Amino acid sequence: MKPQKPRAKDAKVGRAENSLRPSRPVRDAALLSAVKTVAAEIFPRLGLKAKNAGVFAGEWFGSGPAIEKRSPIDGSVLGRVTTATQAELGRVVGVAERAFQVWRDVPAPKRGELIRRYGEALRAHKRDLGRLVTLETGKIVGEGEGEV
Repeated sequence: MKPQKPRAKDAKVGRAENSLRPSRPVRDAALLSAVKTVAAEIFPRLGLKAKNAGVFAGEWFGSGPAIEKRSPIDGSVLGRVTTATQAELGRVVGVAERAFQVWRDVPAPKRGELIRRYGEALRAHKRDLGRLVTLETGKIVGEGEGEV
């Protein structure tokens, strides 16, 4: 039996699959400027800086190595986030365990109300958070907002 030649339809699918693969970051000056402009616009509203503490246990901290986040859109550095040291991780786990002990005793209707309020807070910043997802992942803004 002879191998079959790919049909035109299959060739189109192959091209479509290839288009989904991530490409190298674009180095276009206008695009680089656009990414920086959007970041400069939304970062202050979201409380983000060039370097951010990445660990939370009632307050933001972190004295471990910083992780650099680059935009896949143009390769520019969006910011840096500090990580936790081993000792800080122990602190975070302890705080989380104590918080869970309190949370599990909160009546379900009250927990539901708190989660609803968290959702409202996210929706209040949906546009900016969606644009942040776009900068971080390269997704279109609609998909970024969908994730929020």
